[in-house]
Amino acid sequence: MQRCSMHIASATDIRESSMLGMKAIQLALEGNTGQMASLKRVKANDYKIEYTSVPIEKVANRERKIPKEWITRNYIKDELFNYLLPLIQGEVDINYYKGIPSQFIF
Repeated sequence: MQRCSMHIASATDIRESSMLGMKAIQLALEGNTGQMASLKRVKANDYKIEYTSVPIEKVANRERKIPKEWITRNYIKDELFNYLLPLIQGEVDINYYKGIPSQFIF
């Protein structure tokens, strides 16, 4: 559910999406066409990422799947839990404008 609704996004979601937007603008201003702003996990135990870019043909119309061995019929294994936990950290105070969740009010 958390990944479906912006009004329950984590602080990690907000921070990383803003930084990805800035990376995309940087790429455009530098004339890097055919590139997609991306983030790369560089440390597994301590959650650390780098903002980078990848050629669009490497990611367009492709999917990256969670390893099947991280999931069983009734639960997720520690590997998946540890991978996902940093992504949902941090609560955000939500601003609303006319009943609509808004991260930025102008």
